[in-house]
Amino acid sequence: MSITNEMTLEIPSRPENIALARVAVSAFLAPLDLLVHELDDIKLAVSEAVTNSVSHAYPGGEGIIRIKARLEDFTLHLWIEDEGRCPPHSEGLGFTLMRECLNELAVTAGETGGTTVYMRKLFPGSKA
Repeated sequence: MSITNEMTLEIPSRPENIALARVAVSAFLAPLDLLVHELDDIKLAVSEAVTNSVSHAYPGGEGIIRIKARLEDFTLHLWIEDEGRCPPHSEGLGFTLMRECLNELAVTAGETGGTTVYMRKLFPGSKA
């Protein structure tokens, strides 16, 4: 069965919205009927990426975090974007955790601001 779908969610960069991002992406993946550990990996990766935007992109203020997801067959493409400041990129524990959960992780910083975290996850064991 081929499953293709897309979603975009914009949320204010507030700590209480980290859980909202995690649950929204989890619900988006419901048609795949994933195993618990597969879904937990994605929820962890989303939490870490959104936490980075909340913590670093808009110091002393609030901005928008955009979550884009595209599902093509059994591959999730996910972008977490902000338009805030681009702090020097360092591979902290959050990025290490994300790399362990995903097939691909890329971080792109805009020249005038903003950061995009791209994630790709293949779900070969999906029951869909």
